[in-house]
Amino acid sequence: MMRKILMIVLAVVGLNGFGFAQRRMTDAEAHVLKGKVQEVSSERATVEWKEGKWKATARTVSGISTYDVKGTHLTYKSYSLGRSKSVYFEIDGVRAMKSESIEDSSAPPPPMPIPAEKKAQKLDPRYDIKYLDTYDERGNRTERVLVSNDGRILSLWADKFDEKGNQIESAQWEELADAKRMNRRVFPPRKLDELPQRTVEIEGRKLVMVRNSLYAYKYDAEGRQTDWMLVGDDGKVKEHNRYAQYEIDASKNWIKRVVFVVEMKDGKEELTPQAIEYQVIKYHP
Repeated sequence: MMRKILMIVLAVVGLNGFGFAQRRMTDAEAHVLKGKVQEVSSERATVEWKEGKWKATARTVSGISTYDVKGTHLTYKSYSLGRSKSVYFEIDGVRAMKSESIEDSSAPPPPMPIPAEKKAQKLDPRYDIKYLDTYDERGNRTERVLVSNDGRILSLWADKFDEKGNQIESAQWEELADAKRMNRRVFPPRKLDELPQRTVEIEGRKLVMVRNSLYAYKYDAEGRQTDWMLVGDDGKVKEHNRYAQYEIDASKNWIKRVVFVVEMKDGKEELTPQAIEYQVIKYHP
């Protein structure tokens, strides 16, 4: 009898150990990249109607990411809203980021605004933002909390995945008190008290969060994203993009796709080409 009990205990411990050792998705996998990706340049060409046909403008680079051989995100250079470089690293056991302007003649980006009526703690100069991540039993990153270096909770991102590991939903939450302060500047004001709310504990603090935005995604049988949707406060789709005409490389990463805007007219979907997106990918040897 004692031997049987001991075997059961060992089995439970073994299962728990396996659970804690569950492999978590890498940063590259969270960015829907396969293989030993070293660098990804995200590029885009706008599609315009000219002279009776659709024409693409010149390609522009919006950002460049680098990864180590294990898929850990190392750097990101942004070229969309002013040039900046973000460096990602680990600090105090969690992931963190520090950014700097890479403009030759401009000043560093201004510090993040502190919401009114709130006191910030002393700045930690080692980072700008740190990330508190939560994973499910399959290793999917289901939550990411962004904490400023002055202790403020900037936002919480909660993601849902289907049985195949495709991310099907992403919701951004923020403190209800902060959302209400910002809502005073919005016209017409949002009905925040009617939106989903949740109470969370972050670094010993209990916070009431409200869902600030919601995105939904769809995929084809090959796991390629087909639809991106922004869902409004009323539960209706406010913006809808469709991705098609994919070109795939040998590692099964997409390197080109066409973006269409989806609009409903007379009960039917109408697609308008918006842009051509590219991923120029380099791999580790």
